[in-house]
Amino acid sequence: AEEKIFEALDRCLTMLAEDMKAIRIPVGKLEVALRLKDIIYVEVFNKISVIHTTSEEIKTYLPLSQLENQLGGAPFLRCHRCSIINMNFVEDYTTVDFIMKNGDTVGIPRSNSVAVRQQYLDYVFTKVRGEAGV
Repeated sequence: AEEKIFEALDRCLTMLAEDMKAIRIPVGKLEVALRLKDIIYVEVFNKISVIHTTSEEIKTYLPLSQLENQLGGAPFLRCHRCSIINMNFVEDYTTVDFIMKNGDTVGIPRSNSVAVRQQYLDYVFTKVRGEAGV
């Protein structure tokens, strides 16, 4: 029984650590900490990366490639040369874009549409299998 309690506590601590993961972003002369779970998507306009979160938009001159490295892969997907999505916030998708849970759309390039959508589906299936206790 005691072993089961420790296993449950370990699972809780792992989930809490995932929940609290954050990155630091330079914004002007300040540095802002953003929890990964709050980032919906990132897009670039005129060399400015706009990070859309659940509560605000944050603008930074940090290049998308550096942001991509900090985000560290799944659930984040570089779906275009100027955008990264958090696959946990995808509501739906078409052949040309992802529809995010906040109602925004993020384009999928025609040249890479099949591969990008497949990466998203692979993530969704992996997540579903994980939540099913596999």
